[in-house]
Amino acid sequence: MSQHNVNQPGRDNLTEVAYGWDVIGSDGEKIGDVAAIQPHYISVEKGFLFKTDIFVPTSAIVSVENKKVYLNVTKDQIENQDWDREPEMTDRHREVADYNEQARTADMDSGVSREAGDRMHIPLSEEHLDVTKRDVERGQVRVHKSVVEEDQVVNVPLREEEVRVERHDATTGHASGQVPDDAFQEQDIEIPLRGEEAEVHKTARVREEVDISKGTRERDEQVRDSVRREELHVDKDDDVKVERERP
Repeated sequence: MSQHNVNQPGRDNLTEVAYGWDVIGSDGEKIGDVAAIQPHYISVEKGFLFKTDIFVPTSAIVSVENKKVYLNVTKDQIENQDWDREPEMTDRHREVADYNEQARTADMDSGVSREAGDRMHIPLSEEHLDVTKRDVERGQVRVHKSVVEEDQVVNVPLREEEVRVERHDATTGHASGQVPDDAFQEQDIEIPLRGEEAEVHKTARVREEVDISKGTRERDEQVRDSVRREELHVDKDDDVKVERERP
């Protein structure tokens, strides 16, 4: 709720008036609500269905308390006060009004609110780190299958025929001692020999299997950044006492 100082000489208890506060006559009857505030008068909105404004000079204000403005005239006497016309502002009044409006605008921009009784609320803000996660490309893994050639030695046992020539004494041999008919004739005798040789054949087989899969793992990472906060510093004179309250 925006509030403005209403200055009136000789009334120390009259400190502030705020929009929407009740305006009470000296007879205790409500006259209306505060609609506007100027340095030398307040505008009071009265009526329910057909609302009208009256302009009450600050000299008619007796006191301000409990969000009520008390006047020195009754509700009936107001009709004879000629307060239905807005008073003209002097240069001094305009200076005060401009100052109050600038102070109110500055308070709204800075988040400072004022209450009756010269009490001021100043919000102090601070920042906190809010960390979110997003998926990023970390790289890739390439799997390549190549062919390697190597020499392999296998021992294979092979059989082959051979000719053995044995000589025996005729007296102990198979011959009967008779000379054969084809004796003294040249003769070629061929004896075929057989043997085994190795033939190499290649067969393919699966030596082993490799499974490739992709999984996730978690790791802790510290995120560091600077944050700001507002603090209030109070400077005072040596003879001024300041009481500090903490929540």
